[in-house]
Parts: sequence; structure tokens; C-alpha cells
Amino acid sequence: MLGEIRGQQDRINDGVAYLVAPDADGEGVAGAKSRTGRALEDMDRLMLQYRRLVGGTAAAADFGVLFGKWQAFDNGVRVQLLGEAAAPGQSAAAAQDLGAMTRAITNALESLAESESAAALAAADAERRAYRATRTQLTVGLSAALLLAAGIGVVAARSRAARRRAAARFGALVQASADVIAVVGADGRHQYLSPSTETVMGFRPDDLLGTHFAEFLHPDDAARVHTLHADLLSDTDQREHRFEMRVRHADGGWRWHEVVARSLLHDPAIAGIVVNHRDITERRHFQDRLAYEASHDALTGLANRTAFLAHLDRSVAGRAYGQQSAVMFIDLNGFKQVNDTWGHDAGDALLVGFAKVLRDNTLGADTAARLGGDEFGIVLGNIGGPENAEAVARRIIAALADPIDVGGHRVHARASIGIALSDPRCTAEEMLSQADVAMYHVKRRKINGWRCYDPSLAAEHTVVAPTAEELFTAIQDDQLRLAYQPIVALQDGAVLGVEALVRWQHPTYGLLSPQEFLPLADTSGLIVPLGEWVLRGACAQVAGWQRRGGSGAGLALNVNLSPRQLAEPGLTERVLAIVADTGFAAGDLILEITENALADEEKAIPVLRDLHDHGVRIALDDFGTGYSSLRYLSDLPVDVLKLDRCFVAELDGTPTGSAVAEAVIRLSRSLNIDTIAEGVEDAAQATELTLLGSRLAQGYHFAEPLEPAAFTAMLDATPTARRGHAEPGEAGHDEFREAA
Repeated sequence: MLGEIRGQQDRINDGVAYLVAPDADGEGVAGAKSRTGRALEDMDRLMLQYRRLVGGTAAAADFGVLFGKWQAFDNGVRVQLLGEAAAPGQSAAAAQDLGAMTRAITNALESLAESESAAALAAADAERRAYRATRTQLTVGLSAALLLAAGIGVVAARSRAARRRAAARFGALVQASADVIAVVGADGRHQYLSPSTETVMGFRPDDLLGTHFAEFLHPDDAARVHTLHADLLSDTDQREHRFEMRVRHADGGWRWHEVVARSLLHDPAIAGIVVNHRDITERRHFQDRLAYEASHDALTGLANRTAFLAHLDRSVAGRAYGQQSAVMFIDLNGFKQVNDTWGHDAGDALLVGFAKVLRDNTLGADTAARLGGDEFGIVLGNIGGPENAEAVARRIIAALADPIDVGGHRVHARASIGIALSDPRCTAEEMLSQADVAMYHVKRRKINGWRCYDPSLAAEHTVVAPTAEELFTAIQDDQLRLAYQPIVALQDGAVLGVEALVRWQHPTYGLLSPQEFLPLADTSGLIVPLGEWVLRGACAQVAGWQRRGGSGAGLALNVNLSPRQLAEPGLTERVLAIVADTGFAAGDLILEITENALADEEKAIPVLRDLHDHGVRIALDDFGTGYSSLRYLSDLPVDVLKLDRCFVAELDGTPTGSAVAEAVIRLSRSLNIDTIAEGVEDAAQATELTLLGSRLAQGYHFAEPLEPAAFTAMLDATPTARRGHAEPGEAGHDEFREAA
């Protein structure tokens, strides 16, 4: 072992000689560099042996000093000796110092070799081999940097051929490096850049010498990188700093770079910051895309439920610092109808259009999200108070006054919004639940609006799950209620008819809308007795209004007839019996059916003709939404077409928006069939329908479904219907009753 060390000393001395006088043997600069490159491996072996041998001995302190010098050479002076621009003999003094250092190391090894056990030397040998294996796994760029740095400390080589091979290997590594290796001075200016600069950044290395690194920083990264630079200036421990930043490319674009920097400013041999950086733009874009997809709804581009809940958690946490936040739970009304009428593409277009409404009416600091289906949410951070949250809701509702384009159709969307404010006693989940309760309160009242949560709503909001037994009891015990929505003449507002709608005053759940129990009635078969209850009660009530005279005289009654009822034997007899029992005229009764009720045409159509022969009129509901509606006009005894609300929602004053509505109105008039436009929401729609020739309409613009007392008051306040003398184009009562 000691003999090997002495042999290394001789080769190191030989290397020093070539560094001091590279032309001594006639090989010139290339020969000197080749010898120096070969000496690198010898110096690595020396340092490794020394590190293992002095550990835990009195020589450890001396080793620390020598090793510090070695690191300094390893990181910088090699550029002056082995770089392409290095001049012969320019660092002769540094080479002499290195020779002195290696001699000191050798002397220390000689003194230790005699006292250390053979086992220690064997361990050093094993460590040397492990180190060699590990070193080959370093990145090409980092390997090049280490090779350059170590070159200044190598002072021995056995043969000229070996030196030439080392020099060739060294040059190839530097040229093939994918990383930029740079030295930046304390003033931030580039002192050295490796050849890979042109490949990575598009600039020739020589053109960037003397430029300041800030010239290549993205504005959004500048402050952070300047802070890191300041940290490096004060770092005396040569710690490794890793970060990512955007760097300007020669083509004017920006590239993401991964940077590793270490300060060697206090090393006189380098006096700079060694920076290694590589282009990671593709990786960064891929990571950003994955992060975006993990937190956003693919259809609307809004945040998804996961991101929404995370933001809500942060907002609730901010309440501890006095920041008031709010959450909105929003249900998009009418989505299912659009989906069923025009298909999923139209439904998707409605969701996207509504998402834009939310995005346009919230601030950048807020989070608008699609929670699933037609449910949306908004987190309002640091909102200040309930009035500001309500202002956001007001803007959203106002924006919905403009129709949304869904595949060529114009739809007036409606939304029910619930609002809950943060409370120190509530978690994020509880806040969202409160907003859901408030939204449900709005939705049950079928209004386009919002409501802030208050504890009184909690009792109202329960999971509605009535049973068939309860519904049977409701029919028997008079728990059902009837509401009446007026059908008016568009020309003068006279009430000419009324549609009867059923509600259930449940002893536990409160007042239930038809959507909450009619599916149960249909599947259980109770729709038949329920339908008869509605027909009997409505006929009796409207007969009473007719007897009062005035606006109630001759009032027509519209009642929905389900497919299950239509298939029930003896329907005509039961309907006529109810009409007779209540004293109601069969000619004033209009039974509304949908296309679904005609699934079994062979049975359904004869029943409808039988009813029609006895004076009962037939209305085709939701006209235009079914694929075979036109065919039924010739097969059925239809007296009235009800123009579906989705076509009314398209009306926007343009020929495109009114195309379907106008076609239906013209068709019905040519067939001597009257038309009732459903879902009229505002005066503009009512006016346009009048101009298109429609005579009758119903919707929230005129009145929501009313209790009997409220409907009576409305009759008393509206004009008396003119009977029997309507001018052409006017909506006289007899024209509505006798249009067939």
C-alpha cells in the first residue's frame, strides 16, 4: 500500500512539471491537458484513501483543511487549466500549490500507513471501489463539472497515450452535456458558460459572458430569484440550492429550468457561484396539465368538487383571523328538460353557458365550481357581510335574463341559489349543508332567486321519502291540496282558463311539490285514485267560480291525465260521472296528455276519441319535444296544443329565436287548433308571442300556481272575459272553449 502511495507521488510530481512547462516534451498544450486529465483519477484515489484513513484520528483536522482546498479546485480552477480558452502555463502557480498539497497528503498517508491496520487499508480499498461505482451514476452535466474541477488538482500521468485518452474523454463529456454549467460573479454577471448553452438557451456562450442573469428572468420569477441570489451571496457553507424558474430563450419564448446553485464566492480560485441548470419545460407543462385536470371540471373548466372543498376549508380557516367568507350552493333549473328535449350536447352547452355566467360574475379570488350534474357552488372569500354575498347572487340572476345559446336554441336558464356565511362554530361541511338547505327553500318555491340560510330553514329541510302507505292515507284523509295557475288572453290579460296542480301537505315533511311524490304515485298505482281526487276537486272548485259569474263565468279547466290513468279500463265513465256529480260542463274540461301517454296507441286513442265525443277536449302537452308529435295531430282528436316552455325560452326578438314557436302557432291556426304558450317568464316573451299570433299563455309572468283564495282575488281583479264576440286575432272566451 505504501509503495503504491509513493508511486502516485512520483506521477503527481511528473504532472506538475507538465502543468508548469507544457511544451517541455514538445506536445504543447494538448499534451499538458491530456496528462492533467489522466491525473484526475489518481487524485480521486488519493483523496478517498486519505478520507478513510484519517477518520477519527488526530490528522482529521489537517485533512479538513486539505479537503477544503480540493473542493475549491474541483469547482472552478479547472476551467482555467482545462477549458478551451485556457492558455499554456497561465496557472502555473496554482499547479505548484496543488503539487504541494498532494505532497502533504502523501506525507500524511505515509505516516498513517504504518500505524493503521491492514483492515483499515482494506476498508479504504473497498470504499474506493464503491465510490467509483457511485460516481458513474451522476448526470453527464454534473460529471463534466466534477471532471473540470478536479483537473487543477491532478499532477501526475503515467504515459502520453493515457493523457491523450483522458483529454479526449473529458472533451466529449463537456460537449455532450445536456446541462448548462455556468459561473456567476457576486455582481450577478456571467463569468463562464459551457458549450451546451447554445443548445439549451439558443445563445452562443461567448455572447453571454458579462451579461447579468436578471436579463434572462421571467418577470414573475425575478423577485424570488433575486432573493435566492442574495442568500447565495451570504452563504459560506457551500450549501446546494435547488429551485425552478423561467428563462428567456433566444427565440423570445420562455423555458422552465431546474437549477442547482452553490456559492464558491469565498474560494479565491473561483470567486463565483457555480450554477447547473437544465430545460424542464415539457415536464413542467405535463405536471401543470395533470394538476389542472385533477382540480377542474373537464366540461365547464370550473373548479371541481375536490378543489372547491379545499378552497372552502381554507376560507373557513380564515374566519379565525376575522375574515368573513360565504358559500353558495346553486341548482340550475330546467337542465333535465333541455337534456331530454334536444339531447346531451344541448345539455352540455347549457352547463358551459351557465358556467360562463358564474365566471363573469365572480372575482378572481373566488372559486366557482361544478359540483356534479346541474349543481354548482361558489366560495366567496373575505366577503365582508351577507349584503355582499347577496349582491353576487343578484348579479348572477340578472345575467340569466339573457338567453343562453344551446346548439342553435336560445334558452332562458333559471337558478336557485342558497347562501351560507362562515361561522366560528361551523365546519366547511356544515356551511355547505346550510347553503344546500337555503337553496332547497328557493327551489321548492319555484322561483329564480336566492336565500341566505337562517336556523328557521333547518326544520323545513328534511330528506323527503314518503311511502306509498302515507300517500294512500293522504288521499283518504284530505292531505292533498290543489293550486291553480291561470291561463290568460295575451291581448288584454283576461283569465280564460286555469290548470289544476296538486300539492301534498305532508304531516312530517310539510308542503310537497308534485315532483316529490308523483313518481311514487305512478309506480305504486296510486296515480289512478290520486288523479280522480284531483279531477273531482278541481271540477267542483272551478264550477264554483263559474257560478260566481264575472271573470269566472265559463272558466275552462285543464287537468293532467297520466299514462297509467289512460290505460285504466272505464276511464270515460269515471270522468263523466265526476263531471256530472260536480255540476261541471264537460265542454269546459280539457284533459292534458303527453306523448308518453300514447305508448299503447291501440288502447289510448279510442279512449281519447270516446272522451272527445262526450264533449271533453284534449290538449297535447309539451308539444314539439317528441319525435312523433306531428303524426298525432292527424290521429288524435286534439283541441289544444301547449307550446313547450323550452321554445318560449328561445324567444329573443330574432327570427332564429322565434322560428319554432312561430311554426307551431301557424300550424295550429291552420288546423283550427288553439295554442297555449307555457313558461312565459317576462313581458318581452309575452309581447313577442302576441306578435307571432299566439292568443293564450301561462307562466310566472302572469302568476305562479295559486291557492283557491288567491286565485279568487285574481279573478276579481282581472278584466271580464268577452264571450261570443271576439274579433279576428283576439282571445275571446268562447274561442278558447269552442276552438275545436
